[in-house]
Amino acid sequence: MSIFQRLPGTINLRDIFLRIPDQALPLIDFYEAMLRGPSPLSAGEREAIYSYLSRQAGCHFCHTSHRHCAVALGIPAALFEVLPADLKDAPVRPELRRLLAFATDLMLGIPTVPPRGLPADMVRDTVRVVGLTAFINRVIDGLAAESPDEAHRRNGEGLARQGYAQVRVEVEKGFAAAGVTPAQALPDAAAPPGGDAIDKWLHDYSALVLDGPSGIPRTVRHALAQETARGVPLDAMPLWTFGHRLVAAPRRSTAADLAPILAAGWGERDVVDLVLASATTALRNRLLAGRQMVVA
Repeated sequence: MSIFQRLPGTINLRDIFLRIPDQALPLIDFYEAMLRGPSPLSAGEREAIYSYLSRQAGCHFCHTSHRHCAVALGIPAALFEVLPADLKDAPVRPELRRLLAFATDLMLGIPTVPPRGLPADMVRDTVRVVGLTAFINRVIDGLAAESPDEAHRRNGEGLARQGYAQVRVEVEKGFAAAGVTPAQALPDAAAPPGGDAIDKWLHDYSALVLDGPSGIPRTVRHALAQETARGVPLDAMPLWTFGHRLVAAPRRSTAADLAPILAAGWGERDVVDLVLASATTALRNRLLAGRQMVVA
C-alpha cells in the first residue's frame, strides 16, 4: 500500500515521476542515454547488470521489470538465478561475468578492483549503471512503489521494444492530464551524452537535489552525504535518521517509518525530497568509488 495519505492504493514509478515534474523528464532521458546510448555493452547487457544488481540489493520491483527487459533483449533468463559466488559459470560472455562480479561488489560496498584487461569505457559504463541502479532502488523502495509481476513483465518487454522514450510519452500524458507544465530544471539529456557530458549531467543533477529548492534544509541533505548528524537541527533528526538508513541500503518504507517525520511537522513532499537526496548520495558514492578504482 502507498505510504502517502494523499495517494491511497499502490504507487508505481510513473506515479513518482508525476510527483517530481521538474526532474522526471530529464531523468527519463538520462535513462535512455545510459541504457540505450552508445556503449561497448549492449542494451541487454546493461539491463542485465541493472536487474542482477537490483536482485542482490533486494529491490524486487527493479529486478523483475528489468529482468524481463534483459531477457527480451537476448540475455539468458538463467543468469538471474546465478549466485554472485558462481558468476564464473554464468551463461553470458566472459567479459560480462567479470563485470557483474565487480559491479555486485561495488553495489554492496565490498572492497573490489576493476577487472583487468577490459576496455576502460566498458568498465566506466558498468560503474555508471551501478550508480543508476543504487539510485533508483532507493527511490522505489524508499517510496514503497510496487506493481503486480504481470505489470512488470509487460513494462519490461515494452522497454525492450521501445526503450525509455515510451515512458517519457506516458509521463508527458500524465502531466497533461494533471494540468502540470514541468520546468526545465536540468540540462537536456535527450541527445545521448557521452564521456564528460554524462559526468556533467550527473554533477548538475546532484547539485539540484542536494543544493536546490526544497523544504528540507541543505544541512540535512549534506549531512547525508557526509554520513554525520553534526549540525542537523533537532526537529530534522527524524529526516536524517530515515535518510541515513536509506543511503546505507535500499529498504522498503512503511507508514510507521514516516510517522516520526510527519509528527515533527514535515510533509509528504519533504519525504520525496529526502528519498531523492538519499538516493543521489548513494549514486555519488558509487560513482566516486568506481571512478577512483578506474583511475588507479
